[in-house]
Amino acid sequence: MVEHARKKQKLEDVLNPNEEQKLRNVHQVHSLFFIIGILCLLFILGTTKRIMYNAPDLTDKNLPFVGIEAWKDLKALNDMGPKVTGTKENEVLAVNYIKKRIDNIIKRSDPAQSIQFDHQIVSGSFHLNFDPGMAAVYQDIQNLVVRVEGDSPNALLINCHFDSVFGSPGANDDIANCAIMLEILSILSIKTVKNRHTIVFLFNGAEEMGLKGAHGFITKHKWAKDCKVLINLEAAGSGGKEILFQSGPGNSWLINHYHSVRRPFAQVSSEEIFQSGVIPSDTDYRIFRDFGNMVGLDFAHFVKGYRYHTKFDHIDYLSIGNIQRTGENVLELALSIANGDELDNLDKFDKTDLAVYFDYLGIVLVNYTKEIGSIINFIVTILAITVPYLSLKKSTVSIHSKHILKETFLGLISMFVGIAASLLVCYVTAYFLDKTGHSMSWYRNNFMAIGIYSSATVWFLLLAYDVFDMVFASKHSPVSLGLKVQARINGVNILWGILTLGLTILGIRSAYLFMIVLLINLFSTVGIFLLKLQNSVHKWLYVFLIGQIFITLWASYFKTAVTEMFIPITGRIGNKPNPDAIVAVISCVTTVFIVSYFIPLTHLLKGKTLKYTVIMSLFFISIFVATSTSIGFPYQDESTGNPVVQRHYVVHTTRTFYDINGHVRKADSGILFIEWDRNCLKTIEGVTMPVQPQTLEEMCDDEPFCGLPIVFSRMFMFGMKWLPSKPPKLMDYAVLNTYSKTVLSADLVNYQFTVNSTKLMGIYVHPRNGTEMVGWSFSDEVESVANKTYLAHIAFGIPKKPLYFDITLKTSNVESNQPIVDVNLVTLRSDRQEDYTDGFKDIIKRFPSWSFPVPLLSGVSAYQF
Repeated sequence: MVEHARKKQKLEDVLNPNEEQKLRNVHQVHSLFFIIGILCLLFILGTTKRIMYNAPDLTDKNLPFVGIEAWKDLKALNDMGPKVTGTKENEVLAVNYIKKRIDNIIKRSDPAQSIQFDHQIVSGSFHLNFDPGMAAVYQDIQNLVVRVEGDSPNALLINCHFDSVFGSPGANDDIANCAIMLEILSILSIKTVKNRHTIVFLFNGAEEMGLKGAHGFITKHKWAKDCKVLINLEAAGSGGKEILFQSGPGNSWLINHYHSVRRPFAQVSSEEIFQSGVIPSDTDYRIFRDFGNMVGLDFAHFVKGYRYHTKFDHIDYLSIGNIQRTGENVLELALSIANGDELDNLDKFDKTDLAVYFDYLGIVLVNYTKEIGSIINFIVTILAITVPYLSLKKSTVSIHSKHILKETFLGLISMFVGIAASLLVCYVTAYFLDKTGHSMSWYRNNFMAIGIYSSATVWFLLLAYDVFDMVFASKHSPVSLGLKVQARINGVNILWGILTLGLTILGIRSAYLFMIVLLINLFSTVGIFLLKLQNSVHKWLYVFLIGQIFITLWASYFKTAVTEMFIPITGRIGNKPNPDAIVAVISCVTTVFIVSYFIPLTHLLKGKTLKYTVIMSLFFISIFVATSTSIGFPYQDESTGNPVVQRHYVVHTTRTFYDINGHVRKADSGILFIEWDRNCLKTIEGVTMPVQPQTLEEMCDDEPFCGLPIVFSRMFMFGMKWLPSKPPKLMDYAVLNTYSKTVLSADLVNYQFTVNSTKLMGIYVHPRNGTEMVGWSFSDEVESVANKTYLAHIAFGIPKKPLYFDITLKTSNVESNQPIVDVNLVTLRSDRQEDYTDGFKDIIKRFPSWSFPVPLLSGVSAYQF
């Protein structure tokens, strides 16, 4: 009886504490736990970052894939240097090396295997719907194709590209994947039993020139019709784990095969982010999907994107471990698909059958259909909100349920207001740093984004929570502090529940990100309920924190991936967007994702002073470091072993403009600087001192695209500066060899042209007022564009013959002596260093060691007809 009375009194003290008990509230914890919590969060963030770089143990002698063999091929191809389509390095050295390796593999293959090789040289054109008004044209580019015959002709296609961009050896993008494919081909060649289905290996030679190699294969190769499913291997970084970031379209069975890999890394959120267009890139996957009606899986390495498309995409910055990891995964996946049932029955599968897929810390892969995902999201959300409320209601014997409800909504509203305030403060901070000349202070040292934007987020989440508590919380609530905090935690559940259901209703599969958080917290709540710990002093907190370990790992895993992906991208989005605003929003949102459940817990701290002192100090110290020390400088050179460079294209250009009679109406030359990031202008002005380069507004006239040597219209999203100079020595740039005119009707005229072939060319066609282009030989249709300037981006693999093209115009001035159309020819060359002038060499030398200037030569020939 005495023991029963004591327990009853203890319960009463928890439910209805008197003033003295409130004063010495047993639920409170020491303020130092706030610092411990911050340190634990930082440790978890560091752990998830290490997971991104996790590679297998190479001491295992029973590995299914031999990474060291692939490494040999990678080194040989890497040492050839940049392999730009049309250059000797790409068209001769790389092609011959890969052909020789394939030939050796075929020679030593098992008699059970039937392996065929084809060297495709192909020409064609197509329309790129993600760049309005642009046609992609290719002439005599090279693809190397190997067919490993299976019992069925229906084939799995595995694709890489061996070409690279100007100035980059392309070690990770993409010859590492080509080396992996060569080793997989070698492994398959000595199997004593055929696979159920055929496997086709495509080593394509013109991906970086606008996905042209893939188009040449899938639309013109004799084996293309047999290819049903794709594994595409790409890179947007340098090393790390390869992520599955696109799948389908539809065909959720594809993800079932991905379960065969032992080291999964897949997030459907990456697929939705990539396909939204916010990432300025694309892969061959688009070509196979759109032109070959194929389904498949798209993989890419993305960490260390600072080195992507620079000279530092080099073997020296890669590891055999990552080659091993990717090779094992691709081999296991290829064997699973090639020996499955689906390739013979693809008509039975629905392309609208979308999958939700994700891995948890690379340990386990989860996938289910979108429809099942919607059901899961609704069930988990409802349970995650109602179970905690009913548990707390029961723990108070329904006496104080209205107070529990009030505290729940107080937790929800304070979180909403805190998020809004945090976003505003982060944006204002980003604006301040940009305007004071300290943009991208986090670019080299990512932790600066945590110090500036994450600390600001936590600061204002805490402030909103405490202000709402002071203003709206009842001063005489009979509910204990522990129950209040549990109720406010349920307010956070409602926040993520609203987001989960909203995204689910909108058909966005990434709702799983928040559903997982709700699910883990639901398990914690059920544990607290079953153990009857709601009214305990601290025991409920221990169970809750165990669940938070898994939530924090999950949220930090996502934050790390997003940060690793987007921070390097800000170095190649041009000078117009404010990169600090982008990173501020990303940091704010991902920080809320991580700390949302911890904010109510701070109400348990015995004092408020320490938490604000710590967070405000972190924020202001980070601002000081960003603005007043070298740590906030965005770039570093290769001497550190971890280059983070500023990118530049520097194009020495000669321009000749002809009138309608073929006479030169003007000619000039200069150096075009293309600004790849927000800080490039400062560097350019330092390089050109004491002369200041001209802006486009100062030098641009009525010429199409200002008469500039631009071969992608999207480059006008970037800032550009022009410095008049002596002309380059470039001799072999594109000019019209011949042209003829045919009047087709009273309002239609056709022009035919031949142009000498070069490595890389752009052709602009700009119909003048009163004239409309209704056809050209580069694509079947002419897409309407706002500026009426149409661009053909042309890559030559093995230049052997002139380029022919024609245009058809609708005009009321068929017989007029006035020009009705402008046609500009642009040539870009990266392989003519002997044509650099001393002045141009001096400009390149002036760039600082932490920058990466890509010197190019260009010729512009502009005509009127």
